Amino acid sequence: MATLIWPLARQVTRLGVRPVQEAFTSLYGSASGLTEVGDQIFHQDTSGIQGVAETGDKFGEFLATGDFNCDGRSDLAVGAPQEAIGTVVEAGAVNIIYGSASGLSATTNQIWDQDSPNINDFAEANDNFGGALVAGNFDGNSISGHACMDLAIGIPGEDFGLASDTGAVSVLYGTSSGVSATNDQFWHQSVTGVPDTAETDDEFGTRLWSMVGTYDDLFILVPGDSLNGSTGVAVYIGGSPSGLDAIQQSVQIQPPQVPPIPTPWEESKSCGFSSSEFLNCNDAIAWCAEHKGDWQCHMSCGGGQCCQGTCTSAAT
Repeated sequence: MATLIWPLARQVTRLGVRPVQEAFTSLYGSASGLTEVGDQIFHQDTSGIQGVAETGDKFGEFLATGDFNCDGRSDLAVGAPQEAIGTVVEAGAVNIIYGSASGLSATTNQIWDQDSPNINDFAEANDNFGGALVAGNFDGNSISGHACMDLAIGIPGEDFGLASDTGAVSVLYGTSSGVSATNDQFWHQSVTGVPDTAETDDEFGTRLWSMVGTYDDLFILVPGDSLNGSTGVAVYIGGSPSGLDAIQQSVQIQPPQVPPIPTPWEESKSCGFSSSEFLNCNDAIAWCAEHKGDWQCHMSCGGGQCCQGTCTSAAT
């Protein structure tokens, strides 16, 4: 059954006396579609969730699903890109909440930041670790027929030397015990094989896509970079048996155009998009699902790779 994860990053609730601004809710699928039965809401004050709810953390602003512990159940990565790490403001963090027979469970959840053991680099102010997330099986690993999904984490505010907001991407690989920093990777435009160089305001890692294959590939949006006179490029890094490999497969391309975000008062307006406007089917579905509250979405996917469809306003 499908599950809908709905971020509530701008909803203000009150738990005890502490105002909390970030949360998400999970609605589970049934024979008759999504149902409120068994729905869950998670925030950083949920029992068992690591971290503490603080105003402005933006917990739940970015989400990614994948089977990170290779048990056949979907798990959830939750970005909190403005989480403070100690006294370091807006360094960012990512929680991993694992799936169980009864749905998402706070038991054994993890929290990762750039000061976590074995993570490359370190937490710095305004790094925004968790400012983009995507799952992919970049090394093609599986256990008992279940793909071990890996997690790419955008760090668009990462600095290098005197260059600020050049950006970076951290990749944690899936294992039977969940995502692990063992053999993690730290990608940026000063890594050998990655096109171009790290420059101020490139914001490498602002958005991420994965493309399904024998070894999934990673596309990284670099909105401040330019190619052929146009601002905004995507860097492609290919998957391999040892994980993402820029030496073997890396190229800089002009990214696809993402359809404009519709507004609910645009009654009867249609916003069509074609497969060329998305790098993979998951990205198209995610975009459509994000606006499902205001738009009725009709999808047609071919070969598990690309999607075509139309989102029509449901406003009255």
